[in-house]
Amino acid sequence: MFRSLMYVIATVLALVAMSITNASAAPVAYVTTQTGRFGTLDMETGVFAQLGDSGQTLVGLVNLNDTIYSASYRGSNIFIVDPSNGGLTRIGSPGFPVFIFGGTNSALYALDYSMRLHSIDAITGASSLIGATGVPGGVGTSVISLSNNSSSLYLISDVNLYILDTLTGIGTLIGSTGGPRVGAMTEIDGQLYGGVNRQAGFQMGIATLDTTTGRATMTGAVSGTNDGFFYGMTSVFSNPPSSVPEPGTLMLVAIAFLSFCFLPRSRA
Repeated sequence: MFRSLMYVIATVLALVAMSITNASAAPVAYVTTQTGRFGTLDMETGVFAQLGDSGQTLVGLVNLNDTIYSASYRGSNIFIVDPSNGGLTRIGSPGFPVFIFGGTNSALYALDYSMRLHSIDAITGASSLIGATGVPGGVGTSVISLSNNSSSLYLISDVNLYILDTLTGIGTLIGSTGGPRVGAMTEIDGQLYGGVNRQAGFQMGIATLDTTTGRATMTGAVSGTNDGFFYGMTSVFSNPPSSVPEPGTLMLVAIAFLSFCFLPRSRA
């Protein structure tokens, strides 16, 4: 009886330890760089691990329902990206050269070179014009990026963060990043992250973005690639698992279970 009880205790404690490890796992994103390199980026350590090469420059990555989408740089192709190696499968054309590609946690979007917002069909790649953003940009803009994996659609043009109305296309200025030029954005666990391009005063790095002020806070440098410029970033999971109980919850369950085991038994 004692040995069985000790085995149960050890098992429960092991499960609690595993839950703590899982809960504290660092956020990871898929990224693509200016040369088409594709890989994962540890958002805490900044380590880039290349998985493959897409064979061309892409403009944006979006994980929608655990399928990775992208668009060709200065082209009119929409792709599905193989997350194991960055390989591309063309699904269709939006009918215009894509300036930048992004999305929310429920839809795909693209900007044309006139800074107009279009919705993109995830099956055919066809587009539907939503409207002009009214945001300064286009050819000659030093950096531009659309967010993904959030309920809102954010746009960075140069060093300014905007939120776009996905019904009208109109952009509303939130504020300046404070200097860093963010080449790609994605939301992970409620935090908007940015991939900061190499520039005067900044090395290729990772930043968190404040969606109320626009301010970018550098959290670290990127290692494992010398490309210098982010061209797409998206969460490894479009809908991060939320069914795993918090460590505190499992601990309470464990205590309750052990208390039950030690309750005195009445004899018949």
